[in-house]
Amino acid sequence: MCNFGNDYIRCKVINTGRLMFDRQLTDAGGGNISVKHNGLIYVTPMMAGEKLRWQLQPDDLIALNAETLEVVENDPTMLTRESMMHLGVYKAVPGVGAVLHAHPRYCLVYASANKTLDVYTENFEYFAGGPMVCIKEVAGTSPELAKEVISYFYSRRSEIADRAIGALIPNHGIVIAAKDLDEAFTLLDNAEVNAMVGLFSKLL
Repeated sequence: MCNFGNDYIRCKVINTGRLMFDRQLTDAGGGNISVKHNGLIYVTPMMAGEKLRWQLQPDDLIALNAETLEVVENDPTMLTRESMMHLGVYKAVPGVGAVLHAHPRYCLVYASANKTLDVYTENFEYFAGGPMVCIKEVAGTSPELAKEVISYFYSRRSEIADRAIGALIPNHGIVIAAKDLDEAFTLLDNAEVNAMVGLFSKLL
């Protein structure tokens, strides 16, 4: 049972994953969450969506030493292929405290069309600071994708102290880096609403 009196960070990751799934901000095909806290990086495991439907328990999370990236808790074979993307962002941009990757349905329309997500709502402009671009298209879950994501966030590293930073991954989804998980989730939620408004406004 996950409760906020027992291992706050683990429970926050778990509850965020469940909220993402319940709000259709990610699908059963995947997504992943990581948080850096007190010298450790906590990462959600493989099959969090496909097998567990984001009903994770505290013992499901994998913990790594934030400096050496050595797994110190749980099974290292359960790290997702996209974990290199998360870990690389932490190394490249020290101010990042959370990385969130998801497959939100309306954002996916823009990602699959390789289109920039323009600003349609005040909230999205406030939290994102402007349009959300697609990174260069490369093979999903590949080392090349990790490099593109890391390079993008490194290029915007000066903004992390002020706001969460997000990018669309062509044909795949969204990735967000922020100083904490609350900021990352808030941008994800507002990006999805903004994408929905952008698409529906074309019907008017």
